Amino acid sequence: MKRAGLLVAVATAAAIGLSGCGGGADGASAAGTELTIQASPVADYAALYVGIEQGMFAAQGLNVKSSVGQSGAATVAAVMSGEIAVGGSAVVPLINASARNVPVRLVAPAGTSADGDKDYIGLVVAPDSKVAGPADLTNANVAVNGLKSFLELVTRKAIDTAGGKSEGTKFLDMPNSEMQRAVQRGQVDAAVMNEPFLSQAKSAGLKVIGFPNKAVSKDLLVSGYFVSEQYAKQNPQVIQKLQTAFAAAQDYANEHPDEVRKILETNSKVAKGSLQQVQLPRYVKNIDKSVLDDTITTMKQYGFIEKPVKADDFLLGAS
Repeated sequence: MKRAGLLVAVATAAAIGLSGCGGGADGASAAGTELTIQASPVADYAALYVGIEQGMFAAQGLNVKSSVGQSGAATVAAVMSGEIAVGGSAVVPLINASARNVPVRLVAPAGTSADGDKDYIGLVVAPDSKVAGPADLTNANVAVNGLKSFLELVTRKAIDTAGGKSEGTKFLDMPNSEMQRAVQRGQVDAAVMNEPFLSQAKSAGLKVIGFPNKAVSKDLLVSGYFVSEQYAKQNPQVIQKLQTAFAAAQDYANEHPDEVRKILETNSKVAKGSLQQVQLPRYVKNIDKSVLDDTITTMKQYGFIEKPVKADDFLLGAS
């Protein structure tokens, strides 16, 4: 998420005077508690779509509908205003929000990095590029889907860990859908891509030179589901049911990867069969507080946050 975008989200919540509310269009009905969960239709949030289609939410008395957020800032603003109850976001924007006294609460994990070359976030260069690894990206132009974002953070750490100097690297904000073409045309030296864009780039002949997540943690929690602090306090039973449903959906997603790919095809509206080779994240059931602390430490290292923050400040149900 861009820092400016986060400030917009904070300002929006404050301006309408509803920061922390969780009502909005959600409420009780004959079908159970109605909830709207906003997230991008990408691999991180497969459990959301699995939970809807396989009945995990319904089994808990929750009538869940999904909506697509235009950006992390927009999702934070929507949750904090009470427009929606639950949002899906990368953890970096949530840590940023907490550091700025926006009362977000992380309630369940979404995507976690996979091991080795099976991870779903990779550094990509042109096939004839002389860039052989992250260290070679010193003084390079690198495309990311948002400045001061999760992808910028892990890439900076990967460059420095490999012996390069990320302070000389220029990060360029670019939509995922435009990165492949930018690399092919030489407009950028590299791009940090997640699935399904990573597999598409590999199919087009682009070269993967590294997987940056592991520079921060081998079990890096990339994303999760969050609510406002007030919603969590006012609806503890709903939160418990959500966590139970998400745990079951995460388990199902791990055990049925081919079905997850089909569900993602439907919800991301891509061509049938185009996601068969997509690498999926791991879907864990519990949030490891120590992994979040690793991310916070890295954010402090690179100036992503100014105010000290702890995982306990924004996390519900840490292990």
